[in-house]
Amino acid sequence: MNLDISHIFIITGLVVQVGLVIFWFTTVRKKLQEASLKKALDILEEKEKTLSLIYENTNDFIALLKKEGDQLTIIRLPETFIQSIEQHTRFLEKEVLGKPIYFLYDKVLELTQEERAFRFDKINTLFETKATVKYEEQFKAPDGHRGLSQSSLIPILKDNEIEYVLYVAQDITEERSTNLQLEYAVDVLERVYESNLAAIVLFKDGKIEKVNKRFTSYFGYEQEEIIGETAEKFIPEKYWHLLNGVRKDLYEKGEELHFGREREIVTKRKDGSLFYCECVISPLLIQGVKYSFMFIIDVSDYYNAQKELLASREQLQSIIDNLPGMLFRLGTDEEFTLQHISGNSEKYLGITQEDIEKYNIKGRDVLSDEFIQYSRSVIKETFEKQEPGEMKLPIEYKGTSKWVSIRFKPTQLSNGEYVIDGLLFDVTNQVENEERLSLAIESAREGLWDWNIEDGKLVFNNYQAEMLGYDVAEMSNDVQEFFKNIHPQDIEDAQSKLSAHLKEETDFYETEYRIKTKNGVYKWLLVHGKVISRMRDGKALRLIGTHVDIDERKKAEIAVRKSQERLLTLMSNIPGMVYRGSYEDNYALSFVSNGSMQLTGYSPEDFVKGKRTIFELIKDSDKEKINKEVQSAVSEKRAYQLVYEINSPAGSKWVYDKGQEVGNGYLEGFLTDITDRVHAEERIIQTIIETEDRERSRIAKELHDSLGQKLTTVSLNFNALKSKVDKGSDVEDRLMIGLEYLKQAIGETREISHNLMPKSIEDFGVILSIESLIADLNEYSETAFSFYHNIKDNALSNNIGIHLYRIVQESINNILKHAKAKTVTVQLMAYEDIIVLSAEDDGKGFNIGSNNKSQSFGLDSIRHRAQLLSGDAIIDSSAGHGTTITVEIPTKKHYFHEEN
Repeated sequence: MNLDISHIFIITGLVVQVGLVIFWFTTVRKKLQEASLKKALDILEEKEKTLSLIYENTNDFIALLKKEGDQLTIIRLPETFIQSIEQHTRFLEKEVLGKPIYFLYDKVLELTQEERAFRFDKINTLFETKATVKYEEQFKAPDGHRGLSQSSLIPILKDNEIEYVLYVAQDITEERSTNLQLEYAVDVLERVYESNLAAIVLFKDGKIEKVNKRFTSYFGYEQEEIIGETAEKFIPEKYWHLLNGVRKDLYEKGEELHFGREREIVTKRKDGSLFYCECVISPLLIQGVKYSFMFIIDVSDYYNAQKELLASREQLQSIIDNLPGMLFRLGTDEEFTLQHISGNSEKYLGITQEDIEKYNIKGRDVLSDEFIQYSRSVIKETFEKQEPGEMKLPIEYKGTSKWVSIRFKPTQLSNGEYVIDGLLFDVTNQVENEERLSLAIESAREGLWDWNIEDGKLVFNNYQAEMLGYDVAEMSNDVQEFFKNIHPQDIEDAQSKLSAHLKEETDFYETEYRIKTKNGVYKWLLVHGKVISRMRDGKALRLIGTHVDIDERKKAEIAVRKSQERLLTLMSNIPGMVYRGSYEDNYALSFVSNGSMQLTGYSPEDFVKGKRTIFELIKDSDKEKINKEVQSAVSEKRAYQLVYEINSPAGSKWVYDKGQEVGNGYLEGFLTDITDRVHAEERIIQTIIETEDRERSRIAKELHDSLGQKLTTVSLNFNALKSKVDKGSDVEDRLMIGLEYLKQAIGETREISHNLMPKSIEDFGVILSIESLIADLNEYSETAFSFYHNIKDNALSNNIGIHLYRIVQESINNILKHAKAKTVTVQLMAYEDIIVLSAEDDGKGFNIGSNNKSQSFGLDSIRHRAQLLSGDAIIDSSAGHGTTITVEIPTKKHYFHEEN
């Protein structure tokens, strides 16, 4: 690193002063010869003072060395350096000055061989070149402190030979560290600049100085194409007036300027294409030079999405506005209060929107009493069947009469309220036409057909033929040919209704069907017909009717019906409770459906605004397990399915919870009340347990009372025979062997009976039974058993007691067979919401995944009994570290005697 100008001045001054000193030494020698000794010494003292002032008033390390042969001898060292040597080494000033330089390196500073070699190499370079040698070196102070210095060896020549050497060193340790930090900071900023998601442009005095890679990606310009240009290069001309204003205000106000938030702003790519953006311009004034940064973000996707959303809304509104009918919603109160209409009420009802709102018009205001009763009966029937309904009603308001057709469906909202959603059509013309047709069937207003039933011939008018794309001469007169053209899905209904009318079961033949036209396309027709001639026995002879082209209307009705069904489906209530929340924010909820009130007793506002969470309602004993399952499902990107108990204002409930992470730490799912199902399962399990216990008790009693007593009787009879057989005979030997086996059978029968239903549990309860079992084990086993509990004697019912006792038995059997344990601890603890049974040994343990069938059978038995009690068994073991069996069973009221 080069020395700055101040150091150059100092070093130059030193060189001059040293030269003067040498000059004065020479002068002194001459003057000693030519003048008095005193005067020469005065001059020498004055120059030495000058050199001392230089040493004392510089922060650099300066040493004066003298060349003697191929060595440098120490003449002068800084005073502070001398003091440090005397303080931190064993040497004094007089022991150092006058010594060769290697003495300082080797003895005083104790430099490494590598450090000494480096310094001698620089000295040799000085001797060879007789020119100043500059270099950086690692220095070591007498106190052991190390650092980095910028050093110089400056030769002082006499007769072109080195006489003295001035060694100057500047400590640059802190400066170098600062530079490294600065370089690192610059590197970090450069990385941020290049990897930023925004396009960044640096301007200097209004011209582009630098752009990042994102700018190249956005605009298509390479660095060399854009450097030196102005912002007009990528800003459209219509914004240039705005750009000029920015340049004027930017440095006067000294504030960031934002564009693209309040209104749309576009920028221009190299190829001339435009894109929406948001940009920020920041001023920066450095030593009078005007810099500025422009940050540009492409927001085209956002604006396009906004426009698409607006277009979708407008399209939806247009569809609603152009429906051939009026959407409505009615309340289910006695007056069927109108809650909403889609518009065009004057067109379809003859009533303005203003009148509806102003006079709060209800059904009784436009319907007669007869049709009010009729409409209520139809609505009631649809509610009972939960099916869509349809009816035609005559309405009258301020002297205007209309017929309307209403298609509707009862809907239950998420808050439990029932409403009626439907679509209303103005069918005034249809009704009036039907009335005119019934009066004058001969006057065909549309396609007219005349069927002579006896000969099967059909006659059509011109309009009927045109309706189907034929000339009237092309139409077949065969009625069977006509029926063949009816759509296969409609023919059965059409023939059924025709047959009913021909049999005089209906007054008119009315139906709708699709019929194939000349070009092969099916068209919807509305059919009205009437038999005008019959024989005395009622047999129909002639049928006349009309066809009305309703193809467009029918297609519109089908489209409207499908739209209505989708709309009603979307508005239908979802059972249970739907939620959305963040598991990273302690399961805070951002959305809850109205089903939360019925399920939990809390409204959606309680969860969302009140910051209440589902997790707070879960029992404490289940929270850790549920949290682990949710985190596991999130990490594995799968759905979670949970069953747990919650505490609600209405009491505890069991719920089924299914959900999944949808991104950014958010969970979406739903809860369903399964309390009745869980209670039913518990009753089934309890019944199984009680049935099993009764069966065990019955078998134990039969073994003890029946088989046991019979074996005892056999034993008594055999013992009576002992006195009647010869001593030492073969018969006696066989008798004794039989008696011994009989004795064992009696003992094993008693043991099996006891194991099936220990008498001690019925008499004294599970606690005393386990204590008795532990006491017996400690008498004959080398393993030391201990038992701890917090339950009163006989507090637990026998129903659960027998299962806990069996689990303890099975655990101890496994330990005795496999563990080789020295100590075993059994604990039975009852808490408010859980019963915990554990058996812990210090035996050899085993690997959970090992395939030991005998041991696995015992553990499976323990798990099975825990599951029968709606609990869980946890086996924790590893080779060489013992085994712990923990059974956790939810506390139930019937597990305890009433007094406990």
